[in-house]
Amino acid sequence: MLTLSSLLWGYNVISVDIIYIGIPEIIFYIISGSIYILYLYYLLIVFFMRQRRHLTIGTTRISNHYGVATTFTVLLFIWGGLSLLWTPAPFIVTIYYLNFLVKFSFAFFLCALCPIRDALRSVCKGTAYAAAASAPLAVVLYGYTGGRLMENVGGGGSIAMNLCIGIFCIMYLMLDRSMRKLTAIYLMIFILCGLYLLFSKGRIIALFVMMLVYGMFATSTARRRFARIILLAVGIMITIIISSSKIDAYMYKSSTADTLTGRTVLWARTYDQIRNGPSIRGFGLLSFQSIGPNTFSSLGYLSHAHNEFLNLWFNLGLVGVALAAGLYLALIFTSLKAIKSGIGPFAVLTLCVVVFCLVDGLTDASASMCVIPGQWFILFDCLVSTALAGAVRSTARHIVY
Repeated sequence: MLTLSSLLWGYNVISVDIIYIGIPEIIFYIISGSIYILYLYYLLIVFFMRQRRHLTIGTTRISNHYGVATTFTVLLFIWGGLSLLWTPAPFIVTIYYLNFLVKFSFAFFLCALCPIRDALRSVCKGTAYAAAASAPLAVVLYGYTGGRLMENVGGGGSIAMNLCIGIFCIMYLMLDRSMRKLTAIYLMIFILCGLYLLFSKGRIIALFVMMLVYGMFATSTARRRFARIILLAVGIMITIIISSSKIDAYMYKSSTADTLTGRTVLWARTYDQIRNGPSIRGFGLLSFQSIGPNTFSSLGYLSHAHNEFLNLWFNLGLVGVALAAGLYLALIFTSLKAIKSGIGPFAVLTLCVVVFCLVDGLTDASASMCVIPGQWFILFDCLVSTALAGAVRSTARHIVY
């Protein structure tokens, strides 16, 4: 089961590349949907045939736990489903929503059937290897334009996000000691090269900020923390130097969705449309790509507002914004609590993922809900909450005895 999970989550990464190599989109979605549904049936059968599993943390046997962040994630997903009642294109959006539902179900079934560390280790392996394969595949399929890979082709943002998730997965596998250091280095090089060629500026900046947070909070000596910060500063300087021509090209580019000037125009028009519309409930899930401001007529309607909270406000209203904010705050609180309780590495990684989302969300968004797909929030929240529950129970037992 875990091997199939690894392959399926890896396929989910590669599929973003596959959809742009000339396969008709409807055929691609039929094939992918069939694969996902068959796997979901398999998980259902295993779930009903197998007794509930437990895992051992130290000397205490406990089941997988979920935190408040999972509650907010589920509520956000349910609210997105309710918005199908008023979204502009309910039939098409329902198909996308069912796709989200199946992937959400994968995360819950894996947590119900396996210890969270085993489940996350499995999906991280599939995602990490697929992300490393996706980077050179994207270069071969689309070619390098000299400015930004896939400059005139959709999907670049999705591939860049999958590469970033691949980096999180490698970090987890290293902390879990389930991947050799040399293998992790090779995979990281492939992924970082692909991300640089995609030149998703917001996500590159978000990664640097995330690495700074990791360097500050990761358990180590003061000397090692200082060395990490110096290494990060050197990496930033090198990136700026080798990217000077790219940065200059964007500075003198006309206002498009790729430039900060163009995005500020997009944000202003998005806010105006929200203010004059149903700001509490929003226009409906995925409505931005149907009725959002047509700021750049040559590109048609954009898929999102290039700002996570503006995009959520447009699609799901203030209710969606409040639920997403609660999700992030809950993950931050749980991570900091776990770090304070001595559960350092995995809690720090979860905190880094949240910081990445908040920074990346300033200038980018997902077409649907949060920047990172919700199933990842469920897995990371379950990881930290389960470890935290184990630490609390171990402490209580120590006090009793």
